[in-house]
Amino acid sequence: MSKIGNMIGPAYTKRAIWIAGIALGLGTLALYIRTLAPGVAGGDAGELQFVPYILSLAHPTGYPLQTLLGLLWAHFIPIGSVAYRLNLLSACLAASALVLLYLASRKSGHTLVAAFFAPLLLGVSTIFWDQAILADKYALNATLLALVLFALVRWLKAASPDALALSALCYGLSLTHHRSMIVLAPFLLGLWIWRGRSSLAQPRFLAALLSPLLLYLWLPIGASRGLPPGTWHPGSLRGWISYLADQGFASRVRPDVEFISRLVFYVKTLLAQFTPLGIGLGLLGLIRQLRTRNVLVAVLLPGFLIQAVLTSGYQVPRHWVFFLPTFVLFSIWIAEGIDWLVHWLASARPPLRYIGLAAIVVMLAGAVGFAFTTNYPTFRENSLDGGANDLWRQDLKHGYTAERFAILSLAQAEPNSIIIGDWEQVTALWYKQQVEGLRPDLTMLYPIERWNEALATGRPTYLARHLAGVGEPYHLTSAGPLIRITTVPTTQIPADVKPLDYTWENQVSLVGYRYHQTDFRSGYVIPLSLYFRAPAVPVVDYSISLRLFDEKGNQVRAEDRSALAQGMLPASRTRPGEVVADYFEVPFPRKVPAGVYRLGIIMYTVQGGSFRNLLLADGAQIAYLSPLTIPVRR
Repeated sequence: MSKIGNMIGPAYTKRAIWIAGIALGLGTLALYIRTLAPGVAGGDAGELQFVPYILSLAHPTGYPLQTLLGLLWAHFIPIGSVAYRLNLLSACLAASALVLLYLASRKSGHTLVAAFFAPLLLGVSTIFWDQAILADKYALNATLLALVLFALVRWLKAASPDALALSALCYGLSLTHHRSMIVLAPFLLGLWIWRGRSSLAQPRFLAALLSPLLLYLWLPIGASRGLPPGTWHPGSLRGWISYLADQGFASRVRPDVEFISRLVFYVKTLLAQFTPLGIGLGLLGLIRQLRTRNVLVAVLLPGFLIQAVLTSGYQVPRHWVFFLPTFVLFSIWIAEGIDWLVHWLASARPPLRYIGLAAIVVMLAGAVGFAFTTNYPTFRENSLDGGANDLWRQDLKHGYTAERFAILSLAQAEPNSIIIGDWEQVTALWYKQQVEGLRPDLTMLYPIERWNEALATGRPTYLARHLAGVGEPYHLTSAGPLIRITTVPTTQIPADVKPLDYTWENQVSLVGYRYHQTDFRSGYVIPLSLYFRAPAVPVVDYSISLRLFDEKGNQVRAEDRSALAQGMLPASRTRPGEVVADYFEVPFPRKVPAGVYRLGIIMYTVQGGSFRNLLLADGAQIAYLSPLTIPVRR
């Protein structure tokens, strides 16, 4: 029994290995389930919640493995909604990725301490955790990369044709999901040729490598179904090549004047994921692999560097999620660094050996604990709530933000109407329509710049978010979260609106309001619409301030807008008698205690840098709505 084995305990070494691996997998899975997104999301996550279920064609590069895997998972795991099930799939995949890294580390001969803490540091890091709780593509990408690394380590240890074929099969499977895996191709091929040249010509190696690519045959079938999103129509060989290469987004990987600052941002992000301790251990592990001429570094180092450079130059929103494969690779070096330290301490005399090992375990546990205590409250709060949506709705991935937006939007849209939005909004709407069967009469259009095209059809047309530039001759009004575009002003108040009678200096009247939800099933947010009427042509443009007051009259929150209709309609464009609705979301975060609250509305003007509140008929400035009772948070 080695010194390291003695440090673990000779009678329980194998048992400890199994217990640690199971604890790592189940512990992180429980953590991800505890903070799992509760339902539908926006953006790519929203798309990958409905595309597998209805078997349509996802955005480039198609993701055939995730589509078919998601189909099976969504139909055979009877837990919650389809959206929740596919979020749960990501959680299971992310936990599996950590277990695979643990097994790869153990197969490399690393100590239990190294094999356990390195993937755990990755598992509680912000970006990995964030992708483990959403039905996006990055959890599966991390799992496939970890699977390739495990199979590669296994082959390097076994050096058998079967192990080589297994590594080829795992890599071929990874190519059916995310194109970032292509970066490893030349280095894997070089390693295979160097260490297993005699086996490469065998049919089973090529069959193992290429057979998973048959999954791509699904894509033309999915395209032929004509289902949403339906944005991509590759009808020729050139079209399919462009689609599979994702040439539209690939063109966004380019150096520019800010490239150095982007690399600096990458380094800061890497540091934020693993803490200075993790970065130091990772660099130590890299040095060890280089000094010992570990052949694995021939794949890890160039793969890491190329991925870091390419993803740093990827000029798209939320580009930091593309860093995730490099974090997986870096975790291998962290394990190597921990293992080197433990082995060095094993050669020391007691009690330094045991004191040193205890210090390493305490520091690693402290780094994990710090990441956990930093990230868990945010992820848990997002799972339970998510907060209010802003006017642009470019992030519908937390809590009930997408659920509330989609449900209220579909409820407010007129029959046979068109909703135009960005990818973030229309994917959530498609999920509700295609999976839950809501409002099949509606058409979702993407991108939002097609609003003129929608208007030209003569059908009722709605915007899914605030959009600048919709001026004369159009009239705008809110319909729940949506903004209705018309050429004729609205003069009627909906029948289910609670009437009010407040008028500020004959400039504007508040004639009604509606609380869309008050049961907090969709997060601790009160969505409401206010209905304004212009008694006369406004003299100046006025602004709106929605204030929240507690029982003692203390102001808790304020939201100001310089225009009506979710900031899109200046008062000067309203006409006498025109009714304009405005939609608000009032959040009640955990720091706001339970109790009775009132919403008040102030109208004011800004001239020459000075503010003036408009007065009501009785000389007051604030128009109050009926009280709200906020229960104790769950």
